[in-house]
Amino acid sequence: MNSKKKGNNFERKVAHIICDYFKLPYNENPRTPLSGGAVRWKGDIQKSDKLKAIFPFYIECKKRENWDLIDLINPNSELNKWWQKCVKDCPADEFPLLIFSKNYYPVFCMFLIDNINLNILNFKHLCITFENRGIMILTDFLNIWCKEVRNEESGNCVR
Repeated sequence: MNSKKKGNNFERKVAHIICDYFKLPYNENPRTPLSGGAVRWKGDIQKSDKLKAIFPFYIECKKRENWDLIDLINPNSELNKWWQKCVKDCPADEFPLLIFSKNYYPVFCMFLIDNINLNILNFKHLCITFENRGIMILTDFLNIWCKEVRNEESGNCVR
């Protein structure tokens, strides 16, 4: 599979994970055409107003093989370049969320710890922290976002 098709498939997968979690229809929150290059939408997932209200994150997706978690400490790594671009492109009214994976790995997400008002010490068993960033498996992040930040269960996280 070529890299563009792999990336597009991953963006669709992430959109489905998020929509399924919040019980929202995928057709209202699909991957962005042209992989985030469309002028109307920012990020790799088109978010409905409903999703924006409950999940205020700018989403950038990467499915590549040329990274490892140890790359966090290398400022010139692909992982850090993706993160820097995500932060740079993030609109002022959202928080950056880099969602990434590679073959045979779970789907991870990287976020700014300060942005989510989360006592990360309660979740140190689920989170890798480095500088002001946290990395978690995406589904763990979604669970914590609903239960700890929004004080709601996953099925009730939608307004």
